Amino acid sequence: MKFYKILSTALLFPALIAISSCEEEVFDYTPAEPATGAQVYFEGAVNTNFVVNAVDSVFTVKLTRVQKDSVATIALKAEADSATLTKFSFPSVATFAAGEATTTISCVAKVDSMEFDTPYTVKLCIANEEDATLYGQSFVNLKVTCPAPWKSLGVGKFSEAFLGAAGEYFDVEIQQNELAPN
Repeated sequence: MKFYKILSTALLFPALIAISSCEEEVFDYTPAEPATGAQVYFEGAVNTNFVVNAVDSVFTVKLTRVQKDSVATIALKAEADSATLTKFSFPSVATFAAGEATTTISCVAKVDSMEFDTPYTVKLCIANEEDATLYGQSFVNLKVTCPAPWKSLGVGKFSEAFLGAAGEYFDVEIQQNELAPN
């Protein structure tokens, strides 16, 4: 008898849950309007960390669009604090040729005004929401660093051996920081 009560209780709870979860209400599905405009976006899996120096101060970002049937000019804006923005030159527009799905935006770092080994973060955005697609990124966070200059002093041997134990030796380049050589 005790077994019967336990079994009936164990079966009663799932039955009550199944009965109470059924609902007759049906929602009407209304599809969204088709997207219009250029539908521009920044690609999600792109490199956003850049290293610049006095020789190579230009870095590029790709901008992609869905509607590629005509020429398009897309307004861009860079967002950061005013001190950071003075260290860079960003274009105010990106231009797509007819039939072109991707364009490259060239950005310039003013290396003379940057501090060494300090990362600067700038948010590059599509200025007009009408130009951006709902299904992609309308901005990209760029992290730009100018490393301190180093010079090579030659190659040395390195071993992970402990206290004279036989170990494998590796060639290692020895470098010296030119700003703080000691």
